[in-house]
Amino acid sequence: MSNKLISWLLFVLLCLIWGSSFKLMKDSTNALTGSQIASLRIFAAALVSLPFALLQWRKIESKRLPLVAFSAVLGNL
Repeated sequence: MSNKLISWLLFVLLCLIWGSSFKLMKDSTNALTGSQIASLRIFAAALVSLPFALLQWRKIESKRLPLVAFSAVLGNL
């Protein structure tokens, strides 16, 4: 497959995933509170991000780790 076709397929997949989140959020408000929905979204994002973070973790200089942790906490507020 060409790179252009792959790019378009990934774009369509991204649109489907992004668009479905609005439908899922609307449906989930009937069963869950806002805090529960937010917690589930953060947990799901952490699960998806974790493999990538672990691959890059060793490349971070140890003196920058507090800044990375601080950024991670602020990103979830």
